[in-house]
Amino acid sequence: MAQRHPEEYDGLLTGAPAFNWDRFIPAELWGQVVMKDEVGAPIAPAKLNAVTNAAVAACAGIPAMALAPVMRFSPIRAYARTNPPR
Repeated sequence: MAQRHPEEYDGLLTGAPAFNWDRFIPAELWGQVVMKDEVGAPIAPAKLNAVTNAAVAACAGIPAMALAPVMRFSPIRAYARTNPPR
């Protein structure tokens, strides 16, 4: 209503923004749905630990400076690099 007749309002007090709950809630569950369909069940803790240990071992020989950009990622700095001030 306020968008159609802005001259009728001095200001707006709004609570929560409109949200696509019918898409948001299923999206939250999508990972579990795919895991159930593809694997049949959640990943067993033993398998998850094995994968984690393998990933850590794979990075063991890489110097810390090479991993620094991965460990200290900043979305703000990335945005600033791609969108310099005018």
